[in-house]
Amino acid sequence: MKSYYTIQKVDPIQEVLISKREAEKDVREAFREQEKKVLNEPKKSVTRHSTTSTEQRLFIKTHGTMGLACLHAVQQAYRDRERTESLTAKAHGFYTATSA
Repeated sequence: MKSYYTIQKVDPIQEVLISKREAEKDVREAFREQEKKVLNEPKKSVTRHSTTSTEQRLFIKTHGTMGLACLHAVQQAYRDRERTESLTAKAHGFYTATSA
């Protein structure tokens, strides 16, 4: 009986070259898949903030709290009036107590 199977001798150098080719092929395929994945991703929308000039920033910084400054002035005026009224009341009470 003859053997139909033949045993092939594999050269170790040839085996290394074949494995390197397969590895290169795998790397190229993975790279292509990654490129396709990146290209198919939806583009991110960029939100732009309104740019302000230095003049606008300076105006906002100096006049931005102007409404509160007016209220502080009114509050200070009320405090001053209360202080003067209390001082005049004390002075009037002092004069009436000493004259009696």
